[in-house]
Amino acid sequence: KQWYQRRVAITAGETDGTGAGDSDSNNTTVTCKPGQTAIVNTPICVNCPNGTFGRDGDCYDCPKGTYNPQEAATECVKCEQGTFTLKTQSTSEDDCVEVCKKEKSTDCDSALIPLL
Repeated sequence: KQWYQRRVAITAGETDGTGAGDSDSNNTTVTCKPGQTAIVNTPICVNCPNGTFGRDGDCYDCPKGTYNPQEAATECVKCEQGTFTLKTQSTSEDDCVEVCKKEKSTDCDSALIPLL
């Protein structure tokens, strides 16, 4: 999931958002620091929020099995071996839960916890 986009076009004199009829355009390319992205239609860079990571100027959700407690991260942290997050955009190591072993699956609710 993308939160913002990296390159934006700023059009001088634009009032209605369509750019129709504008003759004086000034296209601007915004390059943000790693872990940041530009807010759509502005030259402003913002940090990717926790639970996400920044790559190539965009912010993406941390996938299942990872988390990120910090803003402006360029990667997510993998859960320790034997643990896994049940959702994307996890923000804490506490979101990593112990997984069930196939040989012990009768002790687990397999609908909620992934089986290994």
